[in-house]
Amino acid sequence: MIAWHSGSAVRHRTPTPGAGRRVSPIWFQCIVFAALGGCGLNERLPAPVFSPAAAAAQAIALYDKNGDGVLDEKELEKCPALKSALEKMDTNNDKRLSAEEIAARLTLHQQAGIGITTVACKVWANHGPLEAATVRLIPEPFMGSAFQPAAGVSDANGAVDLRIDGSKYPGVHCGFYRVEVSKTDGAGRESLPARYNAQTTLGAEVAPDMRGGLVFKLTTENKR
Repeated sequence: MIAWHSGSAVRHRTPTPGAGRRVSPIWFQCIVFAALGGCGLNERLPAPVFSPAAAAAQAIALYDKNGDGVLDEKELEKCPALKSALEKMDTNNDKRLSAEEIAARLTLHQQAGIGITTVACKVWANHGPLEAATVRLIPEPFMGSAFQPAAGVSDANGAVDLRIDGSKYPGVHCGFYRVEVSKTDGAGRESLPARYNAQTTLGAEVAPDMRGGLVFKLTTENKR
């Protein structure tokens, strides 16, 4: 069993025209992050600019291999980030994702106006915390060039401080990510299976309405 600890994540939002409500802090599980301080932070961390409809259309173009205009469960295997959010996005419960369903989810991201959000993250291997592993979040291609990768290294408890490459502030953009987890030995040899890095099957959505952190449970045993 995993012992969960409640913590907090503080968002920094860029005002959206016509939006009158304030986005409140969202409580996450796993680990506690300190609030990002400083006046004028919103100006330095604007929300990525993108078109939800265009991004959704590109997602269909990338992964709809049978040309029926939707992504079925087999096609979603190639996009683990969308697969991880299928239950939330599949509004008609047909176990598939349409461009309209993807665009609706991305519109929620856009309307939140969040520049970056801190995300509680833990990585486990064989039922225990994995130390000194690099966790990298790579935006799905359909998210566009405004979205930047983020990464962090796990501590002795498996906790990861994720932040955008080159940023002094912890946090990542809301969006859909392919996830790579890597741990190398002193000679630079990868110790984790390729399904977690070079040929990753891991994906995640970082969303404005998240009610928990990211937890990646790995196993180093050979799969048969």
